[in-house]
Amino acid sequence: MMFLVFAFAKAQSTSSSFYNKDIKAEIWLEQKGEFVEVKGVASNFLQGNAEIRYELTVFKIDSLKNTSKSSQKGRGILKARNKAFIGNTTVNLKYPGIIRIMLLVYDINDKLVGKDLKEIEKGTLLIKKEDKRDTSYEGIAITGIVLDKTRTKPAKDFFDDFYMKYNQYKLNGKEPVVIREQFAQGRNSMIKIFVGTQLIHQFFVNPRSDYMESMVDPCIYKVYQHFQRIENTITQH
Repeated sequence: MMFLVFAFAKAQSTSSSFYNKDIKAEIWLEQKGEFVEVKGVASNFLQGNAEIRYELTVFKIDSLKNTSKSSQKGRGILKARNKAFIGNTTVNLKYPGIIRIMLLVYDINDKLVGKDLKEIEKGTLLIKKEDKRDTSYEGIAITGIVLDKTRTKPAKDFFDDFYMKYNQYKLNGKEPVVIREQFAQGRNSMIKIFVGTQLIHQFFVNPRSDYMESMVDPCIYKVYQHFQRIENTITQH
C-alpha cells in the first residue's frame, strides 16, 4: 500500500512538471480596497512566436458547496521570449464563500501547456501582497484576441462564423475584439462588437441563420477598417 501511494504521488508530480515550461501561465492579484483585480499573464520562453488560446475562470463556492463560475476565453499570438496580459477581471472580497481562480493556456494543438490556480478563502480581508513586478509592457501585447460574450444559440453561431472569418483573413488585431450579446426590451437581444472599449457595430439578433450569416462579412469589414485607422494613426505619429 505504501508503494502505491508513493507511485501515485510521483506520477502526479511528473504530470505537473509538463506545465509552465515553454509557455507559463500566471495569475496576478492586486487588491484595491474590498476588490481584487485579477490579471492573467502568459510568458513565452521559446525562440519563436506561439499561437495559444486561454481560459481565465473564476469559481465561487458558497457554504452549501454550490459552485458558480464565469469565464473569459481568447486566442492570440504570443511573441517569442515575451510575456503578455491575457485576460482580466475583478472579484469582491466580501463574497461569503471561497473564490478560486484558474488560468489555463493551450498551444496550437489544443494541448494544455500552462496553468495556475489561486484561492481566496472565505473571510479574507487582505490578500498577501505579491512581489513587485515590472509592469512596463509598452509594445508587448497578445494579438488576435476575439472574446465570446454571447448567450443565445443564434448569437453563438454568429461568433463562430465571425471568428472563422477573422482567422481566415488574418486580421490579427493588436486590440481585443469582443462580441457581446445584450438583452433589449422583451425577448430581443442585440449583438455589440467592440474593439478594445470602442463600439464598432451593433445589430439585433435574428433567429434566422441566413440573416446571422449575412451579418458576418459587414462586421468583419468594419473591424478591419478600425484596425486600419489605428495603424494609420500610429504611422502618422
